[in-house]
Parts: sequence; C-alpha cells; structure tokens
Amino acid sequence: MKTPLLSTLVIGATLSVLAAIPANAQSIKDQVVGTWSMDSNVEEYADGKKISWDPSAKGLLMLDNGGRFTQVLAEVGIRKKVEGNPALNPVGKMIAYFGTYTVNEADKTLTYKITGASFPNWDGIEQTRSISVDASKLVSKPTAPIPSAQGPFVPVVTYSRMK
Repeated sequence: MKTPLLSTLVIGATLSVLAAIPANAQSIKDQVVGTWSMDSNVEEYADGKKISWDPSAKGLLMLDNGGRFTQVLAEVGIRKKVEGNPALNPVGKMIAYFGTYTVNEADKTLTYKITGASFPNWDGIEQTRSISVDASKLVSKPTAPIPSAQGPFVPVVTYSRMK
C-alpha cells in the first residue's frame, strides 16, 4: 500500500517542479542575441566619481546567434560638422569594436574577443562583462576596470532591445 502513495507523492513533486519552470525559459545566450540600442553609459571611477555620457549619445550593440558582435557608441548630438575625409576626422567621444563573443551561463557573463577597435590597445584582447538581461533590457558592466589616463573606470551601459 505504501508504494502507490510514494509513487503519487513522487509524481506530484515532479509535476510541481516542472510547473515552476517557465515554459519560455531561455538561456542567457539566446536572450542576448539581437540588436540593442544604448540608453545610457555611465563611467564609474574608483574615487566614486561618475561621468555620464551626454544624453544625446547613441549606441548600437549587435550580437548574432553565431557568436559575432559589433558595437559602436558615440556622443553624436554635441559634435560640430567638419569637412574632409570622414575616416580622418572623427569628432567627439566614441568607441567602436567588433569580433566574437561567448556567454558563461553560470557566471552571467559575456566575453568579447575583440578583433578590431577604434581604440587600438583593444585589438586582439578579451574583455568580460557581467550582464543582466530580459526580453527588453540589457545591462553590461566589465568584471575588471578599464585602464585610462583619468584612472581605471567601469562603464555601466544600459541598452533596450530594438524591434
């Protein structure tokens, strides 16, 4: 008699666990794939100083399902028009880089293997970001500060999924 009761309890417990798992649960890798528009970029320094990029800043992060990425961030609203070769006359704050990426599901991190960048010191290096992602928002933050002439900083970049 105890066997049917035990079987019923095991089946009931199993069904309860399965019901608690969302039917549409996706891996982090599946969630990050797509095109993202930058909402904000805040540089946080060790001394507590925070520098926000201009509200007019624009950015685009594209992550494909084959593990390739490209990212361009620029303060576009405060620039002045210039003449000449556009490749030789960048104006204002901007960074662009591209390459491949991997996702560590357990650590909730995304690692960029940078093939090329507007900042040549980044060519060929890896950078790891801790990420928080859902259907419409992605927040990215390096796991280690980025060195700079103003001191090491951590850029916290928030994106919205583009439709």
